[in-house]
Amino acid sequence: MRTLLEVVIINSLLILVSVKAVALESIAENTLRDVTGQEGIRAELNYKATIGRAYFETTDNDLNDNSFNLNNISVDTDGSNHGVDDRPIKMDVDVINNGFVSGLGIHITEVNDLDIVVESVTVASGAVSETDASYGGFSLTNINDNGGFADVNILAKGADGAEGLRININLAEKLSLNWAYTDNGPDSSVTTDDYSLSANVILSNVTGENNIDVVGGEVDEGSLNPVGGLRLNIVSLSGDITLDKIQAGDTSTLQGSMGRIEINNYQLSPESYLTVQGI
Repeated sequence: MRTLLEVVIINSLLILVSVKAVALESIAENTLRDVTGQEGIRAELNYKATIGRAYFETTDNDLNDNSFNLNNISVDTDGSNHGVDDRPIKMDVDVINNGFVSGLGIHITEVNDLDIVVESVTVASGAVSETDASYGGFSLTNINDNGGFADVNILAKGADGAEGLRININLAEKLSLNWAYTDNGPDSSVTTDDYSLSANVILSNVTGENNIDVVGGEVDEGSLNPVGGLRLNIVSLSGDITLDKIQAGDTSTLQGSMGRIEINNYQLSPESYLTVQGI
């Protein structure tokens, strides 16, 4: 259970950035720590918006399109300060090449109060439907880099993109946030059957390399078609994590506190993986 929480929390943070890039000069470094501003672009992001759906799609044997869908998203880059002070998130973006694959390198600073809420997560094979199995929803709020910086590299795998993505992360020395997961109940028209688990989270010295792909899943009971899933292969993942003020309950009332979990110097082996399938 601890490993699942670690991977879900850390990789949820990868939704931070949505950037449209043009062709830029390629550099050999895997990170942008040594970039002096001469390469790529520098951007400041002050952003508040809602998104109906965002998805990541791959092709399975050139026959079926599998998609990982984030539904009803809200993003606010400065949740506590809009209209008071202008505190944009700053980033340097460049095209990178590590000698084998190419992609985007993003160096992020000045994250003060980033809020991200996703009402539901689904996986679909073919056309997306309201009846697709849901993983539930989650929120990452009050994300703060505490004066540090993060590097995120998004690299393509394979010539046609069918093999998913390689995502490398090097988070700020101390990244704090509030995390909540909501298990959507069987009746999507009401929220009284929803269940939530939440915690205050501190990630320290977290680095990781992960391969992400959408894959076919097991055949669900009573269904003729397999339910698709998301597969996360760990190349490397290490750091420290603290979960404080852990609470559970329905979405209107969280009950008490389960206490605190602290994990120091964890290191996942390259053979580790997580496959998640909606039911």
